[in-house]
Amino acid sequence: MTSQEKTKFRQTSKWKNFCKYLKAKRGLVCECCGVHTKRLSVHHMAEWDYKNLKEDRFALLCNRCHKDVSFLERIKKENRINYNSDWVAFYVRFIIDEK
Repeated sequence: MTSQEKTKFRQTSKWKNFCKYLKAKRGLVCECCGVHTKRLSVHHMAEWDYKNLKEDRFALLCNRCHKDVSFLERIKKENRINYNSDWVAFYVRFIIDEK
């Protein structure tokens, strides 16, 4: 799915309603670091399967954690060894790599 297609999908009522539902169900807490905030991103852990709205494929992340997870996501799995192992371990749990 292209970036443009993802942007278009995020504008649909299906996506917006899903985000509201997830935040109401799980609360306004970053599932990575535990910070309480209204500004949470609904992070899709399986970027390659973008329209699959299974709840277990999503995490609510604060801006900082979402930025770090998104950065790590762009690094090839085999190259993650070049980064601090504690940092990788902390964030990699929010990524489902393509099979």
